[in-house]
Amino acid sequence: MRRNVVGLLSVVLLGYGGMLQAETGYVVDQLLIGVRAGTDAEDKLLQVLPSGERVEILGRDGEFTRIRSTGGTVGWVESAYLTDQRPAASLVVELQDRIARLTEQLAQSQESWQVSDGALVSESDVGVDDWLTGLTIREWLLSAGVALIAALVGFALGYFRRSKNQEKRLSGMRI
Repeated sequence: MRRNVVGLLSVVLLGYGGMLQAETGYVVDQLLIGVRAGTDAEDKLLQVLPSGERVEILGRDGEFTRIRSTGGTVGWVESAYLTDQRPAASLVVELQDRIARLTEQLAQSQESWQVSDGALVSESDVGVDDWLTGLTIREWLLSAGVALIAALVGFALGYFRRSKNQEKRLSGMRI
């Protein structure tokens, strides 16, 4: 009986545990390092620098590096906490600023392009639209008739010219 109760209790607790969702967390990338007066951990703490802080390297002594902070403090830090590459967090901030600037420039360019494009379209459309809407059916028919006559004249001239060339080639024989 005791086994059944323990088994039932285990199943209930395991089932209930499966219904709970675990929270997601992240390890922070903020690191604070101490700038000390000497290379010993017992030496006086002069300043605390956050990750990403730019420093000037003045010298090295084993596992320690002598630095000058942007605030002018000169002291020693563990070399393991220094790198010649900028941390990702500072690069992300810089890139986000750059993306914001480029997005703004793109929006301005698109806005000016649409205005320019609209101006060009409206300038070209105004003349053509006014001319087309101003024509009556009679004027359309007259224009079509003129175009038809011009086509017929062009065809006739081409035909007669071709006939003359053939006569010359065939020594005066008409075809």
